[in-house]
This record gives sequence, C-alpha cells and structure tokens, in this order.
Amino acid sequence: AEGDVLQDYTLFDGKMAAKLLRQETIAREMREFLSQSAADTMYLVYQPKTDLKSNRIVGFEALARMNSPSLGAVSPVEFIKIAERQDLIIPLGDWVLETACRFLKQMTAAGYSDLHVAVNISGIQLLHERFADRVNEIINQMGIKPHNLELEITESVLIERFSEVKKTLETLREMGIKITIDDFGTGYSSLARMESLPIDSIKIDKYFVDSILANEGRRPIIRDLISMVHNLGLEVVAEGVEQELQRSCLVE
Repeated sequence: AEGDVLQDYTLFDGKMAAKLLRQETIAREMREFLSQSAADTMYLVYQPKTDLKSNRIVGFEALARMNSPSLGAVSPVEFIKIAERQDLIIPLGDWVLETACRFLKQMTAAGYSDLHVAVNISGIQLLHERFADRVNEIINQMGIKPHNLELEITESVLIERFSEVKKTLETLREMGIKITIDDFGTGYSSLARMESLPIDSIKIDKYFVDSILANEGRRPIIRDLISMVHNLGLEVVAEGVEQELQRSCLVE
C-alpha cells in the first residue's frame, strides 16, 4: 500500500547455525591445540621440491593440516581463514615455523645439510611488528642455519602494503633467509615490482602448470614467464607438477 516501507531481511536458518557451530568448533580446537591441551589436531606434511636439472630433491614445503577430533579432516582453506578471523594466525604461524625448523634440524642431523624447508607466511604475520625478531628467535632456538629456511609470501600481500613488506623482507634477507613469492601470476604485481624486492625465487601458480595439459596454446606463455623471471636473476618453482607431460614441458 502507499506509504509502506520495503525492507530486506534474512531469516536465520539451520544451515547458518550449523556453519557457525562448525567455525566455532574449529577455532576452539585450534586454540586448545595451541595451548598444548590437545595433541595431534594440527600437523605438517612435507611436499618435496625437485631440481629438474639433477632430478634430486633439494628441499620441502611445509604444509599445515588439521585433523579435527570432532569433524575429521578440515581443509587449510577453511581453517586458515578462521585462524585469521579469530586472532589465532600468529600463534599458529609460530607453531608451523617451529615445527618446520625442527624437521629441518632433524634432516641436517641425518646428513642432509644442503636441504631447505619452505614455510608459508600469512600477510598478518608478515606485517606484525615483531615478525622478523620472532623468526630470528626460532632459528636460534632450533640451532639451524638461516639459509636453509625459505619463507613464502603470497603476491596479494604486496598490493596495499608494499613499502612495509619490502622493509621486513630486507631484514629477513639480511639474516640469510631465502624469500619466495607464492602464487605468482594470479594477482596484480608486475615483474618490474618484483625486481625491486629482496627475493630469491618466484613460484608459478598451479593454474599455469595445470594449463599445460588443458591448453597447448598457453605453453608459450609459461615459457615466456619462466624466461622473464630468469632474466631477473631469480629461480623459478613450478607448483603442483603431477604428470610426466607437465614435467617434460617445464624441463624444455
């Protein structure tokens, strides 16, 4: 009728309640794990990194996984976002870094002193004022060599806080730590900007590696991308190589 006011509204339903309960459960179990009152909820797996020239394993990427006592396996895509919203990403990141460095120490003790371990770092961690100091503390605590540790940051972190990120990366690089830009090619950063950063390597996003099989026409794009990165004096890591055709194309 004339004069009525139309309003948008949303009804709270069972699906919303279930989603909220799941998020609260995941956050609670992570918090309990990080306070050392629960065991085996979080763990790391190590993905090998292979040098295509020598066909030798030269390092590993540490990947966080969650096995919820009440929900079973939880995807990193889900629990990382919850950790960031619940202010758990800093202690979770410290635990990942400590655990990966402990693994690196074990590999060194076993005679593999030339291996490195890469750890993913969130934007929230990287922008924390004490991040570089905390990394240095963990390295000293574990007794590992800084050049055996590699930190991976996503390209998206560079967009809004470039100057702050660059300053932190310079500090880490001065400590001897290797720096990699993760998921390169899916964001908005340019190779010119990459050239001004204190980094050692660029990781090509899995999207491009998968496209080797999906579309032959995209292979020249990958070839040009690798060539440009090499011309900047940086190493290239290809993420998610799962089939021999992908590997042979990348070798070529």
